[in-house]
Amino acid sequence: MSSLKKISVQKLCKYGPFVDALGEGTLIPFCGAGLSSQCPSHIPLAWDLKRSIFESLCKGNEILNQICKSFSSTSLGGWSLSQLPLEFLLEASYAEGMRNFERILAFMGEAKPSWTHKIIKSILELGVWSEILTTNFDSCFEKSDPDNSRKVIHLHGSIENPKSLVLTIERIGMGLPHQLAEQLRNLHRSKNMFFIGYSGYDADVLDVLESVDGKPVYWLCMDNQMAGVSIRAKEFIKRVGGVSIIGDLQQLLNEIRILTQLPEVSHGQCRCVYNWQQHVYNGIEYFPLGDRARFVARICLEGNDLDNAIKAYSLAIKASKSDALKAKALCNLAFVYYMRRDMEKVRTLSLRGRELGLRSKNARYIASGLNNIGLSFLDGNKDEICKALSYFQEAAYINEKLANNGYRRNKNLRAAAQSLNNIGLVYTKLKRYKEAKDALLRSIAIKEEYGDLIGKAISSANLSQLECEEGDWIVGFKRHEESIDILLHFSKLISVGYFKGKMGICLANTGRYQEAEKLLEEAVSIYKSVDGPKKELCEFKSKLTLVRQN
Repeated sequence: MSSLKKISVQKLCKYGPFVDALGEGTLIPFCGAGLSSQCPSHIPLAWDLKRSIFESLCKGNEILNQICKSFSSTSLGGWSLSQLPLEFLLEASYAEGMRNFERILAFMGEAKPSWTHKIIKSILELGVWSEILTTNFDSCFEKSDPDNSRKVIHLHGSIENPKSLVLTIERIGMGLPHQLAEQLRNLHRSKNMFFIGYSGYDADVLDVLESVDGKPVYWLCMDNQMAGVSIRAKEFIKRVGGVSIIGDLQQLLNEIRILTQLPEVSHGQCRCVYNWQQHVYNGIEYFPLGDRARFVARICLEGNDLDNAIKAYSLAIKASKSDALKAKALCNLAFVYYMRRDMEKVRTLSLRGRELGLRSKNARYIASGLNNIGLSFLDGNKDEICKALSYFQEAAYINEKLANNGYRRNKNLRAAAQSLNNIGLVYTKLKRYKEAKDALLRSIAIKEEYGDLIGKAISSANLSQLECEEGDWIVGFKRHEESIDILLHFSKLISVGYFKGKMGICLANTGRYQEAEKLLEEAVSIYKSVDGPKKELCEFKSKLTLVRQN
């Protein structure tokens, strides 16, 4: 891999390859949130906006306020909010009933183009670059020149087209839509991308760019340490032989303006004419407390903050007015207790959720309750494991029937795939390996079809253990490592620790002690760092002690 080349803004416009790319029309700007944060646009950076959304959702309720304070004051809370994409927060709001989420982002419609928007668009008009790529939701480029709006490609949708935002949030974890991904690949093959105000934390964008051998890129950074740019983006720049440009954005654009002989562009007044924080709060105030509580719970779960997730879901149960929404919150709460391995709580809450699902005639929550009840029996004796199987089979049947009837096909098939995964676990415990493999492969196929990368990795990890138990170590261990890589990519540390521990036990049971010790040590370390389930931590530690004695 080539080393990372760094050039100051002052020297860039004398750097031959850059000047040639500019002259040949092979340079294309890729603009991130940093571009729209300048006056008079003054659109907040993702971190500020995410924090404002989270805090606004918690306002006006004592329980949510306390969660907000404790969540944002811990390093774990800070990690989860800073690392979660803004699109995840919008997806969570959409999934929890806050469908008119464009209210939250309405302030973007009032943002005015800055000098940087105007000069980039003016250079586009000269034909120096063919398109402008952006992950921003705002329409500042379009406002600076409405006649050339078609040449602006919004990879994550635009506030001017709410349907495009819905498409973005419905594809969280699934990557860019096929047509858009192919367009991005072709541009990377044929153009030198020029990243401006972009952090490189969007996995869907990097996944596409890394999938082809593209041309070298240029990436503007504030300093030599490339502060604010993701580690993955830095590796990508190195891999494609790219250049890190160190310096000021306005100075850089002014240098390009001079090179392209573009007339001076007026800066205009640099003042913000609206209060975006108040806009966010006004948009969120519209949503019911139960929806807001479920949203907060989901964010807590992403940060592995189970205590606060329990508080938020408990509030959602009390605040929800319909039986269907109470059933949803009960099933969600039951799953949190499953993560705690408190099976009595799981069973009690799931039965209540199933009962309310029946009363409200909502088959999705009936299926969710059944699936959770099955989970509560999964680690029991043989009779209880057979009970779990019947619950999982009934849940899978309901979800598949709903999907075949066209009702939320994507969501119901993914739910059915999870039940099939659980069916595979049951058959593995019963040593009915052929049936287990069939169920897991069906689960993987559905998850792959709908782009559920995390779900596919979990089912693949379960299948890898089955293959190793059958003695197919080469295939099983390769599948295990591929699954772990995906789970690490999405920071699913508890799942990583769990599957490392289970594979370590599998290796130990066949006498492969050295390999087992390494995996069990890693599992114990991860579980301690993220406060994983105590029962499994004790299981991994006990097995590690036995392995070290051999």
